[in-house]
Amino acid sequence: METVLSNLSSSSLPLRKAALDDLLSLVRTHHGGLPVPNVPKFFQQLQTCIQDPDWDISLQCLQFLQELMPVRTTQDYGPDLETNFAVLLPTLVEKLADDRPAILKHAQAVLLLYIRLTRNMENALGALLRYGLQSESVLPT
Repeated sequence: METVLSNLSSSSLPLRKAALDDLLSLVRTHHGGLPVPNVPKFFQQLQTCIQDPDWDISLQCLQFLQELMPVRTTQDYGPDLETNFAVLLPTLVEKLADDRPAILKHAQAVLLLYIRLTRNMENALGALLRYGLQSESVLPT
């Protein structure tokens, strides 16, 4: 698992793609049980993958989150789900403006899953307002 997590942050595009493939396989095989030693760091790595300039990495990461979230709910992470997922919210909201339909569709799906699973609805809706509607990039000048 450490190699997979290390490859997730690699500068090599093939290694990052392979790491996301491995994570997706692990999540499907273990029904969401991922032995992640440092959950906050893992979520930061996922955020970097969502922001990756290679759109395929971004898409793979969004697909991975869709597989991970329904089975790794608040009961598994406890309050850490809220804390750790908060790192992803600005990036996910930004992806709602992506001009690639696949990225947009999966970003919407991940955000909707989060809204369904969260115990902190105010945080989710606040992120939509803060990083979406009230963002500098969408406010008129």
